[in-house]
Amino acid sequence: MGTAPNARGACGPAGRGGATFTRSLTTSRTRWAMPWYPATKNASPAFAGGGPEWTGTGRKRSSSAAPCSRQEKIKFGGTVLAVQVRSDVWRYRLDNRTHSHTGYNVFLEGEAAGVEGRFSVAISERQQQSRRILAGDELVGTAWTKLHPKREYADYYRAGALRVTRSAPEPGVAAREPWTGEVEPLATYAERGCRMLDARRYRSKCFRCKWAAMANVIVEYDFGVSQRLRHESFCYGPKSCGLYKMGRPRKVPYKGMDDLYDEGWIDEDSTAHRDWDD
Repeated sequence: MGTAPNARGACGPAGRGGATFTRSLTTSRTRWAMPWYPATKNASPAFAGGGPEWTGTGRKRSSSAAPCSRQEKIKFGGTVLAVQVRSDVWRYRLDNRTHSHTGYNVFLEGEAAGVEGRFSVAISERQQQSRRILAGDELVGTAWTKLHPKREYADYYRAGALRVTRSAPEPGVAAREPWTGEVEPLATYAERGCRMLDARRYRSKCFRCKWAAMANVIVEYDFGVSQRLRHESFCYGPKSCGLYKMGRPRKVPYKGMDDLYDEGWIDEDSTAHRDWDD
């Protein structure tokens, strides 16, 4: 296996599906979320999560960084490992956590830009609805390197020419956690609301689940002046799920203030309308 594609340090515009916007009074406990995939043998630092977009140390980023000036169109193909909702989250102190659902992230193992490894591609809701991509499918297509490498979690965007070359069998209706069936419409995720999900649990037991998600997060650090960027894991699944674990409280910094931590009350508020098994 060669070195992994320069995904997290590459540039490329972010493709978006129809955005569903929800405003929720929720806070979260957060740890800095690590990349979804384990470091693979001979993987480049960027692909293994040690590149310019992610340090794994909780290092803070400024969102004022200029976008990349060079973007590349690539071809990819591989086996789908998971499909998850793609979302952007805006945090402001401890009384506002706004989620915007913009499409889906497809995680694959195969080849991208001529190099073997694991990678992720953002697709729109329309693309998912027409192709009904499932874990286990063989998928090929084209995509672009991202325009804002420090903001976005997926490696590639503006997916096109998508084609499922081999379909995986659909899981039975009685399947339990992790739920690996077809992802839901964006409106369903917005209506359900979510809870913070422990980053380690996301990367291990919950990674294949359609209710798990890794969000692009903007923390309003000095309102209207500066922001900080990170990624956080969330769960939209039933409250009764035996795999769920919230993890540690998440720091929500703000200039001139002592450290604030999201303890989970926003999670409770945003999912209060759901029953225990919903």
